[in-house]
Amino acid sequence: MRSRFDFTKAYPRTYEAWGDALRAYPWGTPKVPEPKTFTTLRSNLSTYGFELGATKHDDAPHYAYTVSREYDDIRSDKADHYHVLFQDAGSTTVIQSDQVTVLAPGDIVLLDAARPSLLVNNGGIQFDLVLPRASFMFYVGRELQGGQPGHRGMAAERALRQILVDADEAGKLSDWASNQMQRIIYDLVAVLFEPQTEAMPLPDAAFKRVCAIIRDGHADPKLTPSMVAAEAGMSLRKLQSLFTSRSTTCTAYIHSVRLEHAVSLLQRREFLHTQEFLSQISFRCGYRDHNYFARIFRRKFGQSPGSYAKSHGGGL
Repeated sequence: MRSRFDFTKAYPRTYEAWGDALRAYPWGTPKVPEPKTFTTLRSNLSTYGFELGATKHDDAPHYAYTVSREYDDIRSDKADHYHVLFQDAGSTTVIQSDQVTVLAPGDIVLLDAARPSLLVNNGGIQFDLVLPRASFMFYVGRELQGGQPGHRGMAAERALRQILVDADEAGKLSDWASNQMQRIIYDLVAVLFEPQTEAMPLPDAAFKRVCAIIRDGHADPKLTPSMVAAEAGMSLRKLQSLFTSRSTTCTAYIHSVRLEHAVSLLQRREFLHTQEFLSQISFRCGYRDHNYFARIFRRKFGQSPGSYAKSHGGGL
């Protein structure tokens, strides 16, 4: 894919310009060790109607960077697409869905823009294919899990790379032919990132809407099933039936989303060696009472928040 991008014609971006571009992309909030000396080269191409971008950084300590995407970013930009990241040179660590993937040249990973994530890039070249979730779901009919590495060496991976390399011919194709190429790319990505476990049935529209309301508002300590039902425009009884039919409750799901957010924040705290207090993390996840947060966290994970962070984040 590198042959399609001419970095000699790309204008170097400063840290400020690059950060603005990431937030508008949308992606998340970047951090670098030395903002004054940081520059990056970025180039974008249209590939059968999809955006394919390339980012190049020198492989030096002051060019390393992190990009953190949190629930605040997700609520703000409402981006709903997948990123397929190809590592061409250098290395990158990606954290999403409680999964850590270290990319070496030739590796590939899927990121879900609707879920929190952390990307730690140590320099090099990375390609980013953006796929709209709605169209992907329409053609493939299933969700993919963000943070999942691709099966390197599969025929699907080789075919996908070759299609992206040869995409210069896309301008010669009719709209019908370009649409068929899009469907091929969707199918290859679905095979490449096929879940290791049997996919759960897709939720119906009402349940999906309720889950989105909870994900968007879980950081509000006042969030209750009654509030969720009111915002979803349904009775509390109807809301409860949506969850009981799936062998759970709305309250349990609210806690699940909050604790998932807490796990993500704890891993970042340990990995980045920040000084954020556990009480601050619990508040950001919707718990005003830190002791209560610690109790339900231990009940779910069998460890205190601090112990969990050390055992799951220290080896990154």
